[in-house]
Amino acid sequence: MSTSISSIGKRIALARKNAGLTQATLAERIGISEKYLSRVECGKQTPTVMVIVKICESLCISADELLLTETIATHNALESKLQYEIRDFSAYDKEQIIAILRSIKNIKNKC
Repeated sequence: MSTSISSIGKRIALARKNAGLTQATLAERIGISEKYLSRVECGKQTPTVMVIVKICESLCISADELLLTETIATHNALESKLQYEIRDFSAYDKEQIIAILRSIKNIKNKC
């Protein structure tokens, strides 16, 4: 499986935008310059392993989303986006969300 630096950069940019962050904000969070992050997102700079780890931690995504093929990454991105959106809910609220999702699934399966 071959993953290009430019595709990794595009996935980083997408995940950052999905999290509602600017390049400046993400760069500050992970301790790199905005210029470096821009070069990574444009595929002009190869990120270090440590930068990838910090990006994943900051954006609440897995390294798989950045490093795997588009199909797998897209699936993982959706799961991570859902995790990101519910991260601040209480355990009780999360259980309620799961119950709602199960109800939607049951309705969908009946159609």
